[in-house]
Amino acid sequence: MRFDLSRSVAVAMVLTLAPMAAWAKSTTVNGITLDVPDGYKVSSSKRGVLVKSPDDEVDVWVETFEGADTQTLLGEHAAYWDKEKVDLHGNGITTTGKSGDANVSNTDFPDATWKGDPTVLRYSAIGPYGSKNKMVLVTYWASPGGDKDFGGAIQTMIGDIGFKFEK
Repeated sequence: MRFDLSRSVAVAMVLTLAPMAAWAKSTTVNGITLDVPDGYKVSSSKRGVLVKSPDDEVDVWVETFEGADTQTLLGEHAAYWDKEKVDLHGNGITTTGKSGDANVSNTDFPDATWKGDPTVLRYSAIGPYGSKNKMVLVTYWASPGGDKDFGGAIQTMIGDIGFKFEK
């Protein structure tokens, strides 16, 4: 078999460009810029944006808030989880670190259930930013199957979030 350089270059170009085509939607809400995969649904939420996977098995909220509003926001989340029949089963497992100048706190709820069945639920709190003590809360809720099918794309989207808050 003969090596065909032009075919190899063409294949390499397709493989290089293919991921770019899958990330067509860029949206900015409340100073948050997200590159959302094709086929995902994007809508506004009270404090930011809600992104849903094509099959509605994964929900991701990206919300901005001031640090002083933390308890209010968490209370709203608790009411939502109660309404949706999600049981967190404890306080979760929290890890902390840094991303650039920002503090990052990730909390996973490995024993969470939805209507008695296992569910994937995690929070990432990022910030504070600027003089207004702005924070970003990313909430990830998925069925185990949705997490398996779409978790990688969602994690890429979350990892590429851009924040532009006044200093």
